[in-house]
Amino acid sequence: DLRVAAVLDGIRQHAGLDEDLSVPVMHDWAFPSQRVSLLRGVHVQAAPPAVPSVFVQGPPVAGVCGNTFLEGVASTGSDGHEWQSAKWDCEGAALCSEIITQAPCEAVTTSLGAGPKPQCLVLEVPEPIAIQLGGQGAEINISLTLANSAGVRATGQHTIRFTTARVPVGIALSPPKMTVPAEGDRPLRFEVMARAADQGSCIRGKSLGPLGVTWRLGSSRQVISPMSDAAAVFEELNETSTEDFSVATDTVLEGRLGRFAVPGEQLLAIARVAHSSVLAPNAALNAEPSYVTFVVNVELPPPRGGGGGAPPG
Repeated sequence: DLRVAAVLDGIRQHAGLDEDLSVPVMHDWAFPSQRVSLLRGVHVQAAPPAVPSVFVQGPPVAGVCGNTFLEGVASTGSDGHEWQSAKWDCEGAALCSEIITQAPCEAVTTSLGAGPKPQCLVLEVPEPIAIQLGGQGAEINISLTLANSAGVRATGQHTIRFTTARVPVGIALSPPKMTVPAEGDRPLRFEVMARAADQGSCIRGKSLGPLGVTWRLGSSRQVISPMSDAAAVFEELNETSTEDFSVATDTVLEGRLGRFAVPGEQLLAIARVAHSSVLAPNAALNAEPSYVTFVVNVELPPPRGGGGGAPPG
């Protein structure tokens, strides 16, 4: 990269400094015929390899009508290349082995440039398997392990419950869990994808009406119900705060950390995705809403300033 050459040459010209300079090199040297002589006191340090962040997207609850999809396409840290390997796993039900056979890629490491393609990051649960899981009321944990070109691996997980009811599809498009410093002006954005309940081949029921998304948020301190009961937690939270947050669109809640900027605080935001005729589980229609939960853990902000003294003690 000519820009890299220019930077290194600039360092060469100004290398009379008393202190060493550390220059990150992002890629292998691309111009072997060009050489930059670095004077004594200057060293080049290779940048550490990228660390993958695996993000498995899928609905928290799925009905038995239609196929269910889980995706890892939003994962980052591939180091600018195709993923070197991708491996799906499943726990929680005897049918897990059949689900994993739907994975389109073998879980093996391949040579650089010949690794799993993007379609390997999508796992499909066919309707016949979903019907069996729904009849069992099964809750399974799906994990995806990715390795980048440097061989660095990371795993992401997603828990999904199957039900025989008709459920709209609600999927978190923003990270469902995050940790932020206790800064009142820290921007936050929560986004979901909402889609009407599938009918698939197993239901020929009446329409459930228009689809809508309702947001609630608040501190986990005000919640009594177990976090696993998203419907109950939703009812215990406040309506969207007009002070710090606003609903940008039906599927997006955004704002700033504001009054939740307290170390040790845990902010909850839940989107209820429901058809107009089903704002609570409805046995007559055999339908229920879907709830997408976001958890924000607040920690101490980093120290300000660059004081260089040794820690006391």
